[in-house]
Amino acid sequence: MKPLTSSRSRQPAAIGVLLVFAIGRPALAQREIDTRAVTAVTVVTATDLERLPTCGRVLADLVVPPTPALDMTNGELPIERPAQPVRGASLLDGITLRFGDGPAQPAGAPFCVESLDVLKQPLTFLRDELPIGTIRLTPTSRPARPFAAPADAASPYLMSPVLLPGEVQVIRGPFSGPSVVEVNGVEGVVLAQTPRALYWMLPPNAPAGPVTVTMRNGDNGAAFSEFALGISMSADQLHLLRGQSTGLRVTVYGPDQMPASAWTAGEVSETVDLAKVRQMFGDFKAPRPGEPGVLFFRVDNVSRGTVSMSPSKDQSYATRLTRTDFASGPYTYAGRLQSKNTGTFSINALVVGFFAPIAGRPLAGTTAEGSVQGNR
Repeated sequence: MKPLTSSRSRQPAAIGVLLVFAIGRPALAQREIDTRAVTAVTVVTATDLERLPTCGRVLADLVVPPTPALDMTNGELPIERPAQPVRGASLLDGITLRFGDGPAQPAGAPFCVESLDVLKQPLTFLRDELPIGTIRLTPTSRPARPFAAPADAASPYLMSPVLLPGEVQVIRGPFSGPSVVEVNGVEGVVLAQTPRALYWMLPPNAPAGPVTVTMRNGDNGAAFSEFALGISMSADQLHLLRGQSTGLRVTVYGPDQMPASAWTAGEVSETVDLAKVRQMFGDFKAPRPGEPGVLFFRVDNVSRGTVSMSPSKDQSYATRLTRTDFASGPYTYAGRLQSKNTGTFSINALVVGFFAPIAGRPLAGTTAEGSVQGNR
């Protein structure tokens, strides 16, 4: 959750992500590292371990929301945070990792293993070939849903036409070896990969609206014409005295630029936490494949002791958005906050999307099967 501290601030929405409107031991030979200055890290691996190899990643400065398709093991390492961060630098620069007695590899790049037994071995982190910490993974295995590109598809790679920033995205298709994903030419973050799915997140500050996603996997690749959702929150006043009221606006934008062909529902990916969706939208039913695509939208008043929100039901507002709701532009919830006590307030917003995946277009130099032309 990221705080929005300006009445004009914008923050993209995502599946299952709450957006908050909140007012209110030495490892180097030449120098010592303060072991009290630890940094939280997360080791991300895929749960689809029926087919190997599988790839994962270590993250030191990116929060990944809970995702059914991913295992996330948390730990801490004695990594110094620079007083003045360097643009493009990673906290994992200069650190390597090693499973058991296997070879060392850069900790800041995706790692791949050929055996499930490897993931069960201690994961040791090193600096200048000296151990600085160990994390034990507890891999789980769940079957992934089978995928099949339409017979007339130009590419075997599939992805939802709607990108939900802050959430895990998935591209289905045949994968082998490391992959690279870019959004409008800016590299995204590859989290994990199996022979039939790639899990990744958008780069920071990705724009809302139409974007182009390109994926390269060895000699194969695909391009997707996508639509990134966004959400903006604003209030006329950020601090209220007792008895005052203020207008509240929560706007969902991006879907207003989607063509009619993109508004089709399909099987949701394994990145969607359906249990949470049912909890948050108990009265709503997910559309069946082939039915019109929908967005579930919810706003919650977190500061119930300070303000009341209207319109709402039990201080929450939930609705189902269809293409019609975006016919005239972005959709806006226009509400009002009434102060009970002097102070600031917090409002949460949640957007969940259900859309059928689309096939990508082969990148230049590849065939519909994903092989480089001329190599057959």
